[in-house]
Amino acid sequence: MGDQLDQLSLTSFDPFSLAPFQEDIWSKAQARRCFTTNKSNVQVDWTDVTSANRATTTSLTSLSEAKTHVAQTSVQTGGLRIISINQNNSWRPLNVTREVFEEVKSATGASAQLLDLALSFNEKSIASKEAFVSAPTFSCNSVCFEITYIFKYAFFKSYDDDRPDSWTIRLTGVYQKYDIAANHSTFILMNPSKDCMFQKRLAQIVSSPDHCAKLMVHPLLVHNILFSTFFTNWRDYLKTYEETVLAVSRSSITQHIEDTLRVDHQVLTSFRSQASCEVVTLLLQNYANQVKAFSQATSILHQRANITAGFIADTFSFKSSHTVHEQTNYMLDDSMTAILGMNPFFEMDSNTRNVVVSPQFWIYLVFCIPVTAGIVFGWLFYRQRRTSRAGGGIMILARC
Repeated sequence: MGDQLDQLSLTSFDPFSLAPFQEDIWSKAQARRCFTTNKSNVQVDWTDVTSANRATTTSLTSLSEAKTHVAQTSVQTGGLRIISINQNNSWRPLNVTREVFEEVKSATGASAQLLDLALSFNEKSIASKEAFVSAPTFSCNSVCFEITYIFKYAFFKSYDDDRPDSWTIRLTGVYQKYDIAANHSTFILMNPSKDCMFQKRLAQIVSSPDHCAKLMVHPLLVHNILFSTFFTNWRDYLKTYEETVLAVSRSSITQHIEDTLRVDHQVLTSFRSQASCEVVTLLLQNYANQVKAFSQATSILHQRANITAGFIADTFSFKSSHTVHEQTNYMLDDSMTAILGMNPFFEMDSNTRNVVVSPQFWIYLVFCIPVTAGIVFGWLFYRQRRTSRAGGGIMILARC
């Protein structure tokens, strides 16, 4: 135990952070292979937007380029900074090495929550992200506020058909740091692919001075671009699964058997007027209402699936009962055994403890043997007639 404590290195410690020991997160990131080890795959898109709505984008492909670019740039008052880090696909690690990621984190002054965000973008061998649920985190002080969250959305990966397996669940990581004094926002975005629609639309907006001016009105509008890009996908996602459930439900019937976001107007009073806060609050409330609507649709779909499962279970039960009934009808009924029984013909001698056969045992034989023989011969005769009728029908069909 002492050796393990000696090996721990507390190079950074923040007792007020949700992740006070960053070394633990770095160890998890290394174990999960969150960062690429191939330096040729490194790519970080760094975009700086000035207060005049002029955007400059630089693609960084190495640690030296990242350090040089950081040394040449600075936070501009009233500006916006967007740093995009991608995966080759949602199953691969982020296209940055640990050293490059540390440089980005250090240059932006991001907290340990940024590193915790990267843990969701590890190398995978199974589709484990469908079960992952991330809670948004928020921190605020007199200098800045930070927001981190994972946005999960449905993505239609195949346009050849509309089967449920044509859909997948993807994640986008969002980190925002707003400098209150400089009125400057820094976004670090982690996207599941280079062709992410959100990243493309955001790049188109900042490249246009007119569109960029609208985006710079409020520091939270970048989140709206993300939400509006993918929220409607959930409607089509639910529609696909609803059609599947309804198809199964119809076939079985014919057998005759809210958590609010942690960003609200109270947080924004230190840097925005009450009127602008109400606009953003209303926008986020609309998204919350959409989430509730999708949740209700999902609950109804889940109830319909449970009802369908009940119909199927009842069908199996009825069919099993019917099978048992049919088997009972074909069983040979030895009526004489049921009527006479075996008890009158046998008894136990209390003295010798031997079984004594009654002298009337011949009565059982006289009745049982002829009746059993009659049942057997009757069944054979019925079977022969049924076979001959079937053969005659085949001959008639052959002549026709």
